[in-house]
Amino acid sequence: MDDIYVKSTFTYKGGKIIGSSLNPTGPAKTVFAFMISSLSKRWSSIVRLLPCSRSSAELLFPIIKDVIRDVEACGLSVHVLSIDNYPMNVNIFKLFSPSRLLEHIVPHPMDSNWPLFLFFDFVHIIKSIRNHWLNQIDYNKRFTYPDFENIQVASTAVFEEIRK
Repeated sequence: MDDIYVKSTFTYKGGKIIGSSLNPTGPAKTVFAFMISSLSKRWSSIVRLLPCSRSSAELLFPIIKDVIRDVEACGLSVHVLSIDNYPMNVNIFKLFSPSRLLEHIVPHPMDSNWPLFLFFDFVHIIKSIRNHWLNQIDYNKRFTYPDFENIQVASTAVFEEIRK
């Protein structure tokens, strides 16, 4: 699942109003895209697009379960959910856990005898780190992080060094 920000307007086209969202508070601001991908072949497909004007973990959680059910009704198996580590998505993962804590292996919602693996998409995490680094306000774009050998010590990376 990933979100796409869209222009928040209503349009009249072909006799229909376009731009409405799942929640009736106004035009869609975001479209959530649900995609499936094979673990063993080079194949992927969008299975659902969901326009929303507001979103929350509580709103999206049952929809994600419906998407899993629909995909499995087509004869496919869902083994992994992968999303970015946006706080709302972390809360979605917590809702999958019986303890409501963040876990990476939870009972599958369609068959509790099978595991469902919950992954944070590392590409989004790397992109988030890069964006935070580029948005540093000091001239050299210093990014401070804990030292990997000793977390009591802070290390600094300077984006200007990459530019050079």
